[in-house]
Amino acid sequence: MTVSTPTVPAARWRRAVARRPVLWFWLIAVGIELVVVPVFLLSGAQQALDDAIVATGAGFNTDLVSAARLVLDDRRALAGVLLALTQVAAPDLAVLVVGVIAGGGHLRRVGRRFRFWAPRLGARRGLTVWAGAVAVFTAMNLATAGLNALTADAYDFRWNVAPLWWPLLVGLLVAMFLDAGAVFEENGWRGFALPLLQHRYGPLLGSVVLGLLWALWHLPVKFELFGYGPAGAGALIAVLVAKFVALTVVMTYFFNAAGGATILAIAMHGLSNDSVRVGGFVFGDSLEAYLVSEINLLVPLAVVATAVTVATRGRLGLSHRYRVLP
Repeated sequence: MTVSTPTVPAARWRRAVARRPVLWFWLIAVGIELVVVPVFLLSGAQQALDDAIVATGAGFNTDLVSAARLVLDDRRALAGVLLALTQVAAPDLAVLVVGVIAGGGHLRRVGRRFRFWAPRLGARRGLTVWAGAVAVFTAMNLATAGLNALTADAYDFRWNVAPLWWPLLVGLLVAMFLDAGAVFEENGWRGFALPLLQHRYGPLLGSVVLGLLWALWHLPVKFELFGYGPAGAGALIAVLVAKFVALTVVMTYFFNAAGGATILAIAMHGLSNDSVRVGGFVFGDSLEAYLVSEINLLVPLAVVATAVTVATRGRLGLSHRYRVLP
């Protein structure tokens, strides 16, 4: 007699995903990452990518233009770049999976949020929000540069940005609209998960939850942290988690102020990654250097996050007039 294993009906999966769409989105995003990262490390793609970076002198950058140039200059980088892009695309891929399984119009709503600002705001209000976001994120990067300069005893630091140099303006546009992580993640984090979490928990707590999920999703690619020992890794993880939570609070404010606009989230994400290095260049791989440089990124974010939370009484730009629906 053969014993058959009962199968879970597809309808049950759909109901499960529909009941907890954000949880399933996050689990799928982490699952994709846990598949891609070992392949990246064990296939030789990472070593080939590192060799190409050294050979070309390109240095590490997060934007798609730099990635394309690296591949064109040294074809050894192709597999590593493609795997790295797949890893950062995990949140957007997870949204597609959840949308297909759960239905419920999730993908349509995510698509509608892919805009510069909500149409009901009008161009004048929308451009004002954009100008404020760009100014705040640039100011935070400059504040980090100042803190890096003050604490440079812990590491080598160089800041050589010429503010009126026209390539800097081009670089800022590339950072805002062609940063790999921003382009391939934000339909997931802000376009999909944030409105649902705000609807359930409110803007502030929803942002904290999203920041924690975002930080935890990053940990599988932060394996170098554990080379600093348990205490060092714990300190670094604590600062990184706090940084992602504070960054999420700031991004939520401007996202809501624009009526729910994923393109603005992409721009903010790209500016926070700072591929132009407005925050300067930090050299050194000691625990002290890593920890102090991360704290210098956190401090301006924490100040701005606190300011917008207090100023809006925790509403973070989610007015009744311009409510961002889940």
